[in-house]
Amino acid sequence: MKRYLDAILVEIKADRRKAIALSSVLVLGLLLWGRLLIRDDVPRVATATPEQIAATTTPPSAAPPTVADAADRPDVNVRVPAGSPRNLFAFDPSPYRPTPNAGLGQRPTKLPTEETDELTRKQLVVREARQLSLQSVVNNGVTNQALIDGRLVGVGEHIDGFEVVSVQERSVVLRKQGTLVRIGL
Repeated sequence: MKRYLDAILVEIKADRRKAIALSSVLVLGLLLWGRLLIRDDVPRVATATPEQIAATTTPPSAAPPTVADAADRPDVNVRVPAGSPRNLFAFDPSPYRPTPNAGLGQRPTKLPTEETDELTRKQLVVREARQLSLQSVVNNGVTNQALIDGRLVGVGEHIDGFEVVSVQERSVVLRKQGTLVRIGL
């Protein structure tokens, strides 16, 4: 709790307008709260009897309100047509163009082994890149460097088998086995 109070105190000291606004809201709240404590006519518990309600809500010239029994109330009947013209929740495919049915019902063919091997290799590289964590990007005025898993690396350097290709403001492009991967903050 003390840590939070110290942080609030530092914020208040840093900006005078914040201090004035906070103190004025605090004073207003204390005044309203004190007013409730000092006044005797403020009810402490909210209770009401039917006599009090009738006495406070009825103007002297008006007749007292009467509550009708449930049997005296008229029933409200609403007629709903049996066959409604349209279902509001039904899907209407008319605004959409149909796609050609070529290839429907056919099983996908297997990729050639070379393409499968390349796809598997790229997936493996991407999976390895997800293990890396870009923590920060540092700009020293001349070049950008990236802090990846606690190591500061620049363009052309290697980290965990990846070569750093470029360092942008919020991301880094890495290359491994000819596959480019971008990791971001």
